[in-house]
Amino acid sequence: MPWHYSGSNRPGADTWKHHRKAAVKPTVWLWLFNTGFFEMRWKTGRLFKIKLSNGGAAFALALEFPEFAFFNCFNPDATIQEILKSGVLWRLWVMKHVSKEPGWQPIAVVTDIPKNLLQATPRFKKDKISGQYTIYIDGVESPATKEQCIGLESAAVWSALHLQDRLQDHVAGIPNRWVVSLLP
Repeated sequence: MPWHYSGSNRPGADTWKHHRKAAVKPTVWLWLFNTGFFEMRWKTGRLFKIKLSNGGAAFALALEFPEFAFFNCFNPDATIQEILKSGVLWRLWVMKHVSKEPGWQPIAVVTDIPKNLLQATPRFKKDKISGQYTIYIDGVESPATKEQCIGLESAAVWSALHLQDRLQDHVAGIPNRWVVSLLP
């Protein structure tokens, strides 16, 4: 239980007091542990169901850190086989804490990840000052032209809110403002 300083200057006063109001009830701690709130480790192969605001769901598979594969499956009742066979929409780098978001529910661990998802995928970068393009793959950057970068994902790390927007815009069939802002 937390302690705080009472600030009393009286001689002999107990200046450290137990602060009961700040204590968290054991049921809250159990809930936090059971929801995976404290889970910090990245697990390659973990499959997530992502709740969308329209009532649907999207699915993502954790690959080599920090990459996720997002599937073209939006049926909340889909089986793991249906999800994996639906095809990959995008392979994106994501922030580590994304998998702990309330709308991200781990549903399975895929042990035999398809070989094409284990291979590195190229991404493009554009220097803000010089305007020069490079293609980034497996830690190596190579000079590129704008035309070579068209169709590649940007070497950007996505947050949960931006991913939610992108998934919902894809389902609605409208361009996503974050993707547009990152185009070559």
